[in-house]
Amino acid sequence: MLHVALRVAVALIGHAPAMYSHSRDANPMALARESFKGLHAARSMDAKFGTLANATMRMTTAEAQLWFSLLNQSSTYLEWGTGGSTVMAAWRATLTHLEPLKVDAIDSSQGWLDVLRSHSPIRDAEAAGSLTFHLGNIGETIMWGNPKDWSKRSAALREQQSRSYIQSIPTSRCCYDLILVDGRFREACALYALRLMHNRTTVLIHDSSRHTNHEAILNYYHVVTVRDTLAVLRPKHGAVARAKSGSDGVYNALFTKLMNVFARRS
Repeated sequence: MLHVALRVAVALIGHAPAMYSHSRDANPMALARESFKGLHAARSMDAKFGTLANATMRMTTAEAQLWFSLLNQSSTYLEWGTGGSTVMAAWRATLTHLEPLKVDAIDSSQGWLDVLRSHSPIRDAEAAGSLTFHLGNIGETIMWGNPKDWSKRSAALREQQSRSYIQSIPTSRCCYDLILVDGRFREACALYALRLMHNRTTVLIHDSSRHTNHEAILNYYHVVTVRDTLAVLRPKHGAVARAKSGSDGVYNALFTKLMNVFARRS
């Protein structure tokens, strides 16, 4: 159903009011109200909407509206990189009158995960078992979860820590309906995501202009659409099977290459 919903969501975004095209930071509470205004249950959801009052999203509202439309058609969701999207996904997961949603969220900073727990939707979703945080341990971090003094670490340690982040979710947890790549090591995460998906999974990459021309994307994904800087990807025919086989030399070599590249970056 998600591939059908994707076409519908893209069509709706194309006719969105101007406010959704020019706002730089999405307002989760306004977005939630707009998304559910046609539901009878929305009349009794004021308290629920209010729990998003202090949340912000580092997406344009057009990006966030597309993301949320796809999230609402998913039962399993994974994201690399946490923030306002995590708060809103957690909020959606606590709506018991809708289909259940299971959320897994990866970040490189334990301190930031603790900050996110100041939002009641995060605490409620964790308590209900519908949200699970995963710490991708890349050692000490600075702003935006970037590793501190990365170039001063040994090559072996950098590769170990890169893998810890990228492979925070074991392949046994497959499969997710929707995956957002919005953290560190994005090309490698997008490549690894193939092992965590089914053939109709949708992958979103934020700040996509820096990443969608990379061979890890072009060789394995179709770019369905781009809304501002949010790229919507679908796996190419056979890409998921190749990644999961463990014996595809091209995939394995590219993944190893990406690990080595990131191990050298500062």
